Amino acid sequence: MTRVAPPIATALAPLEAEVQADVVHAYERAGCRVVRTAQSYRRGSRRSAGTPGIPDLKIYCARARLTWWHETKAATGRQRPAQRVFQQMAESCGEIYVLGGLDAAIVQLQRVGIFA
Repeated sequence: MTRVAPPIATALAPLEAEVQADVVHAYERAGCRVVRTAQSYRRGSRRSAGTPGIPDLKIYCARARLTWWHETKAATGRQRPAQRVFQQMAESCGEIYVLGGLDAAIVQLQRVGIFA
């Protein structure tokens, strides 16, 4: 019998969950409140519990008097079609949509004047 070990996450390719934890931490350290959208794991696949394509996070930043969506992605991650549709819908109504990892969160915090 041959056993195959599960893939090991390396420092070069962090898992999306790790990236999301870093993003949440950055926003919270900046004084923002973070709402995580409901996600569930069933039979090994990630399924959204609601609107298709809804981003992972909704950020409430009282200091900047703004809110925005943040879809976290690891460096190798790509948006699914439903996520692109949600982004277009949100942006067409004047909402801010951030896509990416920690670097994208820092850029957003700079844009709203939290970081110089």
